[in-house]
Amino acid sequence: MKRVMLTYQVEQWKSARWQRDDRFYLCEVKEDLWSNWLVMRQWGGVSSGRWGAKETVCNSFAEAEALFDAVAKRREKRGYVLVEQKTAKEK
Repeated sequence: MKRVMLTYQVEQWKSARWQRDDRFYLCEVKEDLWSNWLVMRQWGGVSSGRWGAKETVCNSFAEAEALFDAVAKRREKRGYVLVEQKTAKEK
């Protein structure tokens, strides 16, 4: 049986968290087990315990990064404040 060695580009993974009043929004760029680029989003109420999530598979890192940047721009436009941003090197 031939073994396949997967390599991840962990140095390009990143995440950001925004907050507005009692609401939060989290967005992450990372790879899955098959090296597909994913943009994972979570949102909800800090105290209510209600939340939602969405995962988008992208064709490339550039596409994932563009979606991440669009999310950041939308959060700021809607009055959210960036409270945490990390890259894989900082985690």
